[in-house]
Amino acid sequence: MFLRCGVCNTKNDVIEVQELKDITNFKERRLLIGKCQRCSANLAMLVETRMHDNKVFIDRFVNEEAKKIIKRESKRLRYKQYFNNRNDFQGWVYGLNVERKNKKNEVTCIKQYSCDFKTGSKKLEKAINSK
Repeated sequence: MFLRCGVCNTKNDVIEVQELKDITNFKERRLLIGKCQRCSANLAMLVETRMHDNKVFIDRFVNEEAKKIIKRESKRLRYKQYFNNRNDFQGWVYGLNVERKNKKNEVTCIKQYSCDFKTGSKKLEKAINSK
């Protein structure tokens, strides 16, 4: 996903996606947040669907307007997702659990990875120590 800068018209990667609660007239609300790589402007894009006719509205905000909309919509936040880089998990993802054992063959640690089918890359999600 990309955000286009309103100042220098550069395509930028999305850093964060916030899923927002529905309001009286709109549903399926998402706030995409990013930062311009060229001019360092704050970027935000609000995508929402009107309930009575399912028309999608896209509003773009730059700099101070972006900060205001992020602050205002933080009250309606359901959950957020961060993206470290653009190539991070483009396809289907599956879970992989790896057990670490000591010399007595006792499980000392379980590491949970998320793995991408397409690229085969792994990312550590959680490490559980048993003692």
